[in-house]
Amino acid sequence: MNSLENVLANTGFNQNRRDWMFYVEFFLCAFHELGHLLLGHCEISKKMSLSAIEVNLDNLGIDTSLYQALEMDADFFAVRRLGEKVASMMKFNCIDVFGYHDHEMFYYDTLYGIRAFYYVLTLEEIKEAQRQRNISIQTGLPQKGCQPGEQTHIHPPSLARAYNSGLLFMEHIKKYFRIKGNKKCFNDIFFTADQVFDNYRNILRNVSACS
Repeated sequence: MNSLENVLANTGFNQNRRDWMFYVEFFLCAFHELGHLLLGHCEISKKMSLSAIEVNLDNLGIDTSLYQALEMDADFFAVRRLGEKVASMMKFNCIDVFGYHDHEMFYYDTLYGIRAFYYVLTLEEIKEAQRQRNISIQTGLPQKGCQPGEQTHIHPPSLARAYNSGLLFMEHIKKYFRIKGNKKCFNDIFFTADQVFDNYRNILRNVSACS
C-alpha cells in the first residue's frame, strides 16, 4: 500500500486527483482479492487461502496457465466493480466528493489510477528480476526466469494486465452505462506511464543502488 501511495505522491497531479487515483488503486487491490474468494477460485486449490496466489506451489494443484487465468479473472472482476462505481458517481454527480467538476477528467483519471496500480506491480516484477540477477551473480548459477520455459513468477505480466484492464473498464461502462471513452486517450495514458510515474522509479533505482 505504501508503494501505491508513493507512486502518486511523486507525480505532478494535484492532491484531489491523487486522492481519487489512490482510491482507484486501493479499490482494485481489495476487489481483486475479494474476487478470488467470491468467484470460487480458492475452492479450486487444495489448500484454501484468501488469495489463490499465496500458497505453496506443491499444494496449489493447478497448472500455471489456469493459475494465470484465475488472476486475470480476479482483475476483471475488480475492474467491472470499479466501472459500476464510477458510473454511479457520474450519474448522481458525486464526483465532487473528490473535488472534480469535470466528468471527462474524472473518467481519464480513473484510467490513470488503473495504470498506477499495475505500474506498482511492474516495479515489483523489476525488483524480483534484479534479485534473481544478484543471486545468479553470487552463485554462478543461471538466472531464474531467463532460461527457456522458465518463469520468474507465475502472475501474468503486469503490462498485459494493465492494458486489458483499462480496455475492459472502458468497454464495461460503455456497454452498460453508455459512457464512452476514447481509446487513443487510454493508449496515451498507458504508453506514457514511465514518464508520468518516473520520479518514483528513480527513487526506487537510487535506493536499490545504495543497498
